[in-house]
Amino acid sequence: AVEGKIASLTSQREENFAKLALFYLPKLEAEAVGSAVRDLQAQVKKVFEEKQAKRRGLDQLLQVSQGRRNELQQQVGTLDEQLEQAATKKEHTQRAVAEELATKPEYITLHTQARQAQSRLDQNKKRAEAFAGEATEKLKAYEGERLFMYLVRRQFGTAAYGEGGLTTKLDGWVATMVNYRQNRVNYDFLKSMPGAIQEEIGRQQAELDPLVQKIEAMEQETEKHQDLPTIIKRGESLVRDKHKIVSQLEKEELEFKKYQQERTELDGNKDEYHREALGRLKEYLKSQNITELKRRARTTPHQDDDRLVDQIDGVDTQIKDLKRQAKELQQQQSDLSTKLEGLQAISRRYTKNDYESSRSYFGDRLDIDTLLAGYIAGSISTNDFSGELDQHHKWKPRETYSTYDTGGYTPSHRSTPSRARDDDSYTS
Repeated sequence: AVEGKIASLTSQREENFAKLALFYLPKLEAEAVGSAVRDLQAQVKKVFEEKQAKRRGLDQLLQVSQGRRNELQQQVGTLDEQLEQAATKKEHTQRAVAEELATKPEYITLHTQARQAQSRLDQNKKRAEAFAGEATEKLKAYEGERLFMYLVRRQFGTAAYGEGGLTTKLDGWVATMVNYRQNRVNYDFLKSMPGAIQEEIGRQQAELDPLVQKIEAMEQETEKHQDLPTIIKRGESLVRDKHKIVSQLEKEELEFKKYQQERTELDGNKDEYHREALGRLKEYLKSQNITELKRRARTTPHQDDDRLVDQIDGVDTQIKDLKRQAKELQQQQSDLSTKLEGLQAISRRYTKNDYESSRSYFGDRLDIDTLLAGYIAGSISTNDFSGELDQHHKWKPRETYSTYDTGGYTPSHRSTPSRARDDDSYTS
């Protein structure tokens, strides 16, 4: 609308210059002035029309791209709904598996045995860790005693000690002085005990492993009975489909942004030819011929020529105002496009992080309205917005066989874990 007004006012100014020239100049000279203004204006108009055609082409590309974006976003929304349904079905099926397992005495017995074995194993691991730290410190003290370590290296008091005579007598005197026999017992204990503890841990682990394998076998058998693997496979297929669509959406967003950038540059910049054509027109309008026409009109008693000059000046003022308004609108449009792109980036990140998941929620201290207001006002950046979401985001505990789960057993050669327990909901 603004550009149309400018074009209309420009034509009006062109006609007024031609009429004003006819007042004071010979016919041929007046026609030359009118022709010059028309030719120069035509050059500017041609560039303007070419620019308009390119703008229309970009607007069409933006419209097509926006349509694809909307379609892909709808597909993501549909997949999210299907994933939520699949996750709900999976959770219900997991509960059915847990309920069926709870009716099996053998599973309950194995679970109890495994839990007790795991408890003993955990306690021994803690003891082993504590003893290892204590033994390390005490061994440092023994190894810091030069005389004691001298006897240890000579294997004093063992069958491997091969000295005799005076050397044996002197070594015996040193042994008495450092209380070697008692300290050697303690030293050997500190050296050997960690290994013995690890052997016991290995033995207990070997007892636990078969129990866990039997538990997992029963769980997997029950999962098949409840058709859980099929449900999981369906959910995983939906996840792959969603990732594929999200990837396509990200590519389309980049394409849309490229067209947007070209559109912004087209509105904000004038190419060299356009600047040159405008420059020639401006120079001509400031030339002696035009200036003289205006001066003559102001110094004569005629009212008609004064009205023409007033109209020309008024048109010039209106054109300047309209161009200023156009620039302001373009800047506002650019600012809004930037903010919209930022919100879309936040939305894409929200989707990519699976914050729509049924297990996903945000703490009570997150004030989304204040965040949005701050972002629109420009006081909060896209990164700040995303950071606030991340900071307040939480995950609900995953669904497990809560009453009869495997209690976190840690066999040394554990079989493939139950996917029903180890997978999160499909949207997380």
